[in-house]
Amino acid sequence: MPEHLDADGEPFLEVVAEYGLEGIVAKKRTSAYLPGARTSEWLKCHVTPRADVVLGGLVEDEPRGMLRALCGMYSDDRGTLVFVGEAYVPSFLVRWLDDATRSFAADASPFATPLPMREGTRWLRPKLVAIVEHAGEAGVLRDARFRALRFDGRLDDCRIEDAIEIESEPAVAGTERPRLILLQSLRLDPER
Repeated sequence: MPEHLDADGEPFLEVVAEYGLEGIVAKKRTSAYLPGARTSEWLKCHVTPRADVVLGGLVEDEPRGMLRALCGMYSDDRGTLVFVGEAYVPSFLVRWLDDATRSFAADASPFATPLPMREGTRWLRPKLVAIVEHAGEAGVLRDARFRALRFDGRLDDCRIEDAIEIESEPAVAGTERPRLILLQSLRLDPER
């Protein structure tokens, strides 16, 4: 896998998608990595858009064995949690997510925006961050799918943000596509 590309990130992202990988990191050449900090100079470009959301409730459809996660994001600095959509929970995660969230049950909705009460709804205290894939824009989840809980996630990172416009330069590589070399046997040592 190339360590650095000077240009043509968009075709490279297409190749990454073809290999079924998660995405790439785009960064300003002169920027330094700051552990634990998010900056506009380092951007994660996912093949499928993802969002960190606050898990505010679950809706269980017992007859069909389905579960939907009620997702929220903070809309301002006062901590206003707004409902941004539902995320389908894959069947193999239903029991696990249901069990993992039992101790976070709440009596009322954590969302500032009123939601109709539906049968099978269990509200949650806004303490859990989830990763969802979706087909919407910033602050709106469409066709969302729950992927995981983020135990390292911070609630204040779950914000509705304005889209960042990034200028795209014309391709310079012509018709030649970037090469991607996968090292299947590469072992990553977490102690290093």
